[in-house]
Amino acid sequence: MNRNMYPNIIISRIGWMKNYRGEIGDKPDGAGTYNSQRTGHEIYNFKDVNGKVYGFIQSRAKGGEGDMYDRLNLPRIGANPKYDPWKASIDNCLVIFIAPNPVLKTNTVIGWYENAEVFLVSKDPLKEGLSDVRDDKQFNVVTKYQNAYLIPENLRQFSIDHGKNKPGQSNTFYFHDENSVFEIEKLSLFEELKKYTEKLKEEISTLA
Repeated sequence: MNRNMYPNIIISRIGWMKNYRGEIGDKPDGAGTYNSQRTGHEIYNFKDVNGKVYGFIQSRAKGGEGDMYDRLNLPRIGANPKYDPWKASIDNCLVIFIAPNPVLKTNTVIGWYENAEVFLVSKDPLKEGLSDVRDDKQFNVVTKYQNAYLIPENLRQFSIDHGKNKPGQSNTFYFHDENSVFEIEKLSLFEELKKYTEKLKEEISTLA
């Protein structure tokens, strides 16, 4: 697959919520043991903060012993990490969020960011001056509020097949990684997602 033909795509599995705005009683459910014991960082993924949304993509990787910040493997979608990792990012990303649907009992698309900037290392809201709107919840992706689409619960019906080297097996799937799935499968999934999101845009507005 020619990388230049498509935006940088990440599929992120997060916990299931209704609004992802940090509202009382609306907490992430599923997508790993973290959410069963604590409140996941994705709780604010679709909250408008001065015209932007600050989201969280889960990653297993840490910077090293004692490092509390998650790191995404951005070289797998084309980023060059040789510079300062605290400033490293890649833009023009399409981030698709999936979550375990409690009704359909499978991972379904719950929303997406367009034209997003994804950071290699998660950001501390206190250091970024966002603790008043994100508490202690880290973020590693940002886009304009108008580029963030949250699907109403009753319309979350696009299932993502999971399995070895496919979205949903781990919480982060790097779409352009040559080792992820066969090229024909990636192309097919991308085209299906494109049609699905374009259709939904006719039925839903952005987060307003």
